[in-house]
Amino acid sequence: MKPGSDLKVEARKHFQYLHLIHEDVREELYLLGFSEQPARICDFGCGNGLTTYSLALEFEQAECTGIDRFDGVDAPRLEHLLQFQESLTKHCAEEAASRKPFPEELCSLVQKARLPRFHRGDFIRGENLPEGVDLAYCKRIFANVFEGKQAGDPSGGEGLHLAVDRIAASIRPQGTLCSVEFEGFDLAKYLAKRNLRVLKRATLQRRDVRSRGRTTVLSRYALVLCQKL
Repeated sequence: MKPGSDLKVEARKHFQYLHLIHEDVREELYLLGFSEQPARICDFGCGNGLTTYSLALEFEQAECTGIDRFDGVDAPRLEHLLQFQESLTKHCAEEAASRKPFPEELCSLVQKARLPRFHRGDFIRGENLPEGVDLAYCKRIFANVFEGKQAGDPSGGEGLHLAVDRIAASIRPQGTLCSVEFEGFDLAKYLAKRNLRVLKRATLQRRDVRSRGRTTVLSRYALVLCQKL
């Protein structure tokens, strides 16, 4: 959200965006055959927070947390994300009763689900990370680490080893990690060294989501579901 913007207008835009992101998350979980009901979920590198909200919507009774640095050019400021959450709570009931309500399943995010929490954390340096996570959701973060998208951070294999190690340490024994990356990026050797056993792999092709809707360009993704031994 932009500073000074109308919260209700921004909430409607974010709801429309969230509807598409939730479709993606649901598809990813379905293709990986994930049918558990995790109690604690962490969305690592949560960015705009909409994947975190989608996970909260999918697992209504779970405690969902989104962590990111919230200090990069492309990352939202944490206070704006929290401001959106306040707006979401305030206007959901009103929108549900209007002639053009938000999608019904999204209204249930506020009415039924536990709203996610967001805070600053660093999964490369291991700072301010959760513990005892049942499901770690990692969407397009490992390739960014490998390519050195964050200035000053270790990149390549070193960066990946650190990121996987920190995230794995946050997961409880027998907990799971879900990775979503563009096809062609292979995490296998990094996962194996951190006692993360691959349960299932899948691929999908879809149009990416942007703030104005889905693009016309198709992208291919590689999905991996792992269990911590």
